[in-house]
Amino acid sequence: MFTSKLKIYFIINIAFLLLAGMILTDLILININHKAICDLEISRGHLFISFVEEKLKNSSRDGKVLMTDDCKYLLRKITHKTGFSCALFLDKNFGKKYMFGMTDLPETKLFMLAKKAMMSGTSLTSFEGLRKSFFWPQKKYLVISSPLRDGKQILAGISILFPLKKTYQSTIQSQKILFSYILINTFALTFIGVRRFSKITIKPLHRLLKRAEEFDGTDDPFSLYEKDTNEFNNLSVSLNRMLKRISKDKKDLKKTVDALKEANADLKNAQKKIVQMEKLASIGRLS
Repeated sequence: MFTSKLKIYFIINIAFLLLAGMILTDLILININHKAICDLEISRGHLFISFVEEKLKNSSRDGKVLMTDDCKYLLRKITHKTGFSCALFLDKNFGKKYMFGMTDLPETKLFMLAKKAMMSGTSLTSFEGLRKSFFWPQKKYLVISSPLRDGKQILAGISILFPLKKTYQSTIQSQKILFSYILINTFALTFIGVRRFSKITIKPLHRLLKRAEEFDGTDDPFSLYEKDTNEFNNLSVSLNRMLKRISKDKKDLKKTVDALKEANADLKNAQKKIVQMEKLASIGRLS
């Protein structure tokens, strides 16, 4: 009974620890994978911005027209094909010139990010909006803002928006497969771990308990591992010593009990003799 409870306790704990460890590792891998995907999208965004910058240089040589209609059509088409859902263009005076695409993110947010990039003269990357998730809220959009230059001169500013929904969906699909593998691995490793633990721990304990329960004082010395020197072998040696002491104490106790019985019998015989002598003395006085 004791070893069965110990085995069940071990199964529950090792399965929990394995499952928790794999899930924590998976969460770390999710974050690493998400960061890698975002870095890839940021690189694509910068390539897109470089393309827009070159088109802008060619279409605004007179210094008055920010974009030609052909350039706008081409950029709208490329933006759609590359997966960016929205783009906002500012002129060099921070005025909104052109925006295409749709988003639930406030237009003022894109405007402020593009303006900030133009004023700092560097590209900016930010994650905006929130969406519900199984574990914790996640950012909804990736926004890349950058000044558009012609040499050192800033011609305009741009903010492009990439929805992260598809990224999360692909991650969720891969996680479904991964969780299946986690459950299979947890079951397999728990089974292997329990077999190993049972072999080196539970079975020796069961033998020790059985030895202690069946010991009658005439058994030979008992050893779990004849060649090994480990904790269980030391325990079996200690158990043998204890059982030997118990056996010796039982023999000594039996001898003491036998001596007491013999003394008690002698005492009873002496009492009987005394009674008989008193009876004879009484008969002698009467006669």
